[in-house]
Amino acid sequence: MDEDISKILYAISGWIMGLFSQVIIDLYRKNRDAKETLRSVVIELNELQYKLAVTTYTMDLKYGRLEKDFIITLQDILNGYKGLHKTRNIKKLIDLQSELPDEKIKEFCDTQLAENGDGSLLKKIPTPFLDSKISSLGLVKEKFRNQLLEIKANIGMLNEIIDDSRYFFNLTYQNISPENHDKAVKAVNDSYLNYSKRAKFIISLIANTTFR
Repeated sequence: MDEDISKILYAISGWIMGLFSQVIIDLYRKNRDAKETLRSVVIELNELQYKLAVTTYTMDLKYGRLEKDFIITLQDILNGYKGLHKTRNIKKLIDLQSELPDEKIKEFCDTQLAENGDGSLLKKIPTPFLDSKISSLGLVKEKFRNQLLEIKANIGMLNEIIDDSRYFFNLTYQNISPENHDKAVKAVNDSYLNYSKRAKFIISLIANTTFR
């Protein structure tokens, strides 16, 4: 009798240990997957920050809005960037400009000004990894998840601005009245200004995320 009870208790004990072992294995896998996902998200955000900073620099330069503070911000980003798009030419240029006084920066901008309504069509910002994996980051800190959600929301707003800029840019080449053409040109310029403001905000959000 006692021997039978001992066998039953042993079997139950083994079953319970098996359950706990599976729980531990599953938890380990989830932690490992979360770390890999987090690493990939961080890489994507670093690439995003770099591309936004360079694009915004180009836009501000072409439309006479380049300021010393943003040159310093871009310089910091370039110094810390280790991705595939790293180039010495732009870093050398920014390093030189960071030493210039404000009036010299303004003079340089004046030589680079684009005509009203003249500018390359902005490309929408894809964040495929962030979009597909943000739900998998349940094990990271809530503050960090909230920061990612804020970044994602602002990228959505930036892409809406890009859609507007494309629409009005294409409209400037349509057969419309001079008055409407002037309105379209103004809308293009306004959208580029809005792009710059929103992009700089996203850049600052990425710089202040808790994974750094």
